[in-house]
Amino acid sequence: MVEGLKKAVGNYVQITKVDTDAQPEITRTFNVQQLPAFILFNQGLEIWRHEGVIDGQTLNQLIQQKVASL
Repeated sequence: MVEGLKKAVGNYVQITKVDTDAQPEITRTFNVQQLPAFILFNQGLEIWRHEGVIDGQTLNQLIQQKVASL
């Protein structure tokens, strides 16, 4: 799903996949309670978050809406 999302919105956002087992401090830093977690930042500030399972099409639409509103 991450690769498909990169193709759909990659020109607008940077998408990074994090191995939370290898880097558990990231989940603590961003207070992630449930995986997968999708967090959208603008200029270093969190502007949107979704934790838990979500289908790719819905995620794509939500991200595009948020990007369009910036």
